[in-house]
Parts: sequence; structure tokens; C-alpha cells
Amino acid sequence: MLSRWVIRNATKNIVPTEPFVGITKKVEPHADMAVIPDCIDVNPCDDSFPKKKNLVTTAVLSEFSKIRKNIPLFEKIGASGKIDAEMKVMIYVPREEYIQTLKDARVYCQLSYPDCEAFGVSLCEAMSYGCVPVISNCESMEWVVDGTGIVVPYGDEEATINAIQKALTRDGRPARDRARCFTKERRKKAIVQLIHQIYDKQMPEKSDGSSDL
Repeated sequence: MLSRWVIRNATKNIVPTEPFVGITKKVEPHADMAVIPDCIDVNPCDDSFPKKKNLVTTAVLSEFSKIRKNIPLFEKIGASGKIDAEMKVMIYVPREEYIQTLKDARVYCQLSYPDCEAFGVSLCEAMSYGCVPVISNCESMEWVVDGTGIVVPYGDEEATINAIQKALTRDGRPARDRARCFTKERRKKAIVQLIHQIYDKQMPEKSDGSSDL
């Protein structure tokens, strides 16, 4: 109830993807929304492209999140022997190992339950290092990937296997280029612009046309 009250009464509710507007409005139809994409803590603008290995990976922060991100399906596919590549699950590994694995991996999977992801920071980080994304049909992740990867129905084992096999043959540069849309600089600029818009609506201009902001 408290969360709904805050959403309903906020001057603006910032969400990280276009589809999440609809998800939020299912809870509070009259919420005032603004879309400002999340950002990644890496520089995806480096023109060098990492040398890729025959590696498929995914990441999860804790044992608690394994079910929500459908890690059991990823592990089952890895054990099936149907993918001609190493398959690695990263569970809260050190940052250095995490980044190196993303640089090495050819494919990154995020097979999360639909609508449980607002953006997918680890997904975007993987894209920034040139991993071809294989994702479940979660609208927010589809918006982030924007056609640079392969979408599969949630929980569909055969479709996921086929998608990974195809992704292993693809170039990750389009995904890396898409990740360039989600830098800290762009997010900061968008937030500052939104603050100015809100302030300008709420505070009348002085006689000389200036404001206090």
C-alpha cells in the first residue's frame, strides 16, 4: 500500500524501459511516468573487440535469484551435451572474473521469468563486451536488446538450445553498439533535463525570465 501511494503521488516516476511503463500502470493507472534508461558501469565505446572463446555464460547475484533467472534451465542445457561450447554460470563472482568472462564469452543468456526484469544490467554489460544475447520473452529485456540477439519463450528448452546454437555463429558487434545507448553520461543528462522540466512547471519565472535553478 505504501509503495502504491508513493507511485500515485510522485511528481514523476522514473522507469528504466518503455515496457515498464505499462507494468507500473497495471499497479497504479494514474501514475505520472518518465522513461530514463538504466546505465552500465563500463565503457562500451571502446572500438577494440575482445577475442572470443567458445563460451556461453550467464550471471546471478545469489542462490535466491537462481529460480527467477531460470538458472536450472541453463544448467540442464549445459549438462545435456547439446551445446558444443563451454557453459558457465557466474554466481556472485569477483568483479575481475565477471568482466573477463564477459570478454571471453561469445553468448550471454538471461532466461528470466517474464516481467521480473526492469532492465537487465548484467545483460547490457555482456552486450557491451560483444556477447550475443539470448533472452526470454521479457518485454523490458527485448527493449534493451532491440533485435541484436535472440528471444525465446520462457522455459522452452528446445527453443533455447536452438537459439544458443545460432547465437554461437553470430557477431556480437551489433549488441555492443546497442549497449552504447546506456552510458552514465546519457542517463545523467536525461535526469538533469527532467529536473529542469519539473522545476520550470512548478516555479514561475522572474521578471527577467530567469529562475533560481
